[in-house]
Order: sequence, then structure tokens, then C-alpha cells
Amino acid sequence: MTLEKIINSVKSIKKNTIKTVAKFGLAAFLSAATIIPIGCQNPVTPDTPTPEDPVPKELTIYPTDDAYVSEDYPNENYGDSIYLKVASSNENRYYDTGKRLSFLKFSRMDLANIPQNAEIISADLRILDQNEISLGDVEVSLGVVLKDWQEETITWNNKPEKRPYFEDDDIVYHYGGRNRWDVTRIVKSWYDRASFDYGVYLAVTDNLNSDGRAFLFSKEFMSGKHSPYITIEYKE
Repeated sequence: MTLEKIINSVKSIKKNTIKTVAKFGLAAFLSAATIIPIGCQNPVTPDTPTPEDPVPKELTIYPTDDAYVSEDYPNENYGDSIYLKVASSNENRYYDTGKRLSFLKFSRMDLANIPQNAEIISADLRILDQNEISLGDVEVSLGVVLKDWQEETITWNNKPEKRPYFEDDDIVYHYGGRNRWDVTRIVKSWYDRASFDYGVYLAVTDNLNSDGRAFLFSKEFMSGKHSPYITIEYKE
């Protein structure tokens, strides 16, 4: 653009501006004006704001089945007991010298409440215990159940196949409170359908050299008011 054209363009803008201000007033002109720098075809617009991270949501699920089994009474079913008992083998006890294991199973249908393609951030299993019967601090480990089972029929003799979980997720059992196990990786595998949801089991860690046993409360205790549960935190 030549200098002469630039001068004529400025004169034209000045003339039209004076006419507009005279007709509508200065305030109206300024409120409607869009300032465009010389040489720019489009007005300057701010950058698009970055969307915030989604707020984590929480889902709590409860067991459909829970029961314990006893090595001392291998054909007995304890699916209706208010307790989930765990114990090591100890011949020096006055009674019930054998092991006891506890099993819990959760419905995959409950996980359907989490939207597809969500990110599982964390998952904790929590179970309340009865401190009058549990004998001190007991290390209780968690494992994965590999075959299906039902609380009405499970016994020591027909208990399903299982495998230990990760060693770093063993806990020191503190009686008199709600105990916590990190089950994030297990719940992720259930959610991703990478494994069948046959539940988890609890056992006193074998390397514990003590009279290790504990009584936890099952879903039958007080009509489920103190039921075990898993709390899942996720992002959509």
C-alpha cells in the first residue's frame, strides 16, 4: 500500500468516525467499536481456556457373599455367622487349633455404576473388627479367589482355589477399628474385565510367630449396619 492510499484511508476513517459520534454519541460509538490493528484482518481474541481436571467421584460397594471356613470343622458352613474369622494354625490353643480363612465376594453389576473408560484412582476394602476377641495386633494378608463360591455352601473342604495378593499390601491388624486393605489393582482388573470377580480372601500371614487370630464383622452383623465395603474413587 502506497503512502497516499494510507493517508486517504486514515482521512476516510476519521470522517466516518466524526459522523458516527455526531449521530449516536461518543459512548455508543466506543461500546460498539472493535479495534483492529493496522495490517490485521481479524480482531485479536483471547486463548481458549484449558478445561479443568474432572473432580473425582466415589462409589461404595458391599459384598453379596461373605463367610469364613474352619480347618477344625472342615464340613461346617458359616455363611450365616456375624463374624469373619481369621486364624493361624496353633497347637497350643485350648480349642480351634487349626486355620480359619474368610471370603468376600462383590457383584460385578455394582461396578457398572462406573461409566465406561473411567479411571480408577483408588479402592479400599474396610472391615470392622470385634476387639474383645481379637488377640492383639495380628498381620492379616489378602488374596484373590480364582473360582466361584456361595456363602450358603462354602466349607473348608470345598473352598475355592485362591492365590496370595501382593506382599506389600499385608497389614498389621489393629483390633478395635475399621481395618483397611488396598485393593486398587484388584478392582481395576474387575472393572477392565481382565479377571473374573470371585472375590477376595483374608488369612493370617503364615510367617507370624504368635497366636494370630481375629474376629471381623460380616454383613450379617446388626443387619448389615457394619457391613464390610469397598470404597472406589474414580474420574470420568
